[in-house]
Amino acid sequence: MSIVRQSIGIWIILILFSLPFPLDWLPRFGEFFSEIFFPLVKLVIGKSTVQTFASDSQIYYVQSAILLIPSIFLGVFFNYKFKKVSKEGIHVLISYLLAFFLLKYGIIKLFQHQFYIVEPNIAYTPAGFLSKDILFWSSMGTSQSYNLFMGSMEIITGATLLSKRTRMLGSIMALGVFAHVFTINAGFNITVKLLSLTLL
Repeated sequence: MSIVRQSIGIWIILILFSLPFPLDWLPRFGEFFSEIFFPLVKLVIGKSTVQTFASDSQIYYVQSAILLIPSIFLGVFFNYKFKKVSKEGIHVLISYLLAFFLLKYGIIKLFQHQFYIVEPNIAYTPAGFLSKDILFWSSMGTSQSYNLFMGSMEIITGATLLSKRTRMLGSIMALGVFAHVFTINAGFNITVKLLSLTLL
């Protein structure tokens, strides 16, 4: 069971590092991973596949599935060689990754840099002509109270994940936050479904 948990933990870490990262000032791990795995992904999908770095592209779904194979080998290796260190290390690294995403998105919600105030070209477009994701994104920009509440929840949750004492509480809170985020992304067809599912 320990090997399975460690393999899944490594798989989650590899998926998060292989997706396009949300900040331009960080190294582009996702693109680096994609360059390495693209020939294999192309073999699975088909020869006509064009490489793209879109978060919810078929390429990233296939790449995430392929990453399970090295994750199992790494899980077995770490369990055999560094059992205690790898178990704690994987747990802490995942906690910090979750905290990073929660704090990042929480802060930009507080300053309304994620859901912008509706722009005139969107505001004067009849609702029936807008796609579901644009309609949702625009609606969220009009609600300062939602941004304040969700931003605060994400920041508090992210902060609790950073400390060993409060990590269990933070994990339970993060489950609720990411379930909410994933449901929105899936329901409104927002193109970060794979990222939000992995975080969940």
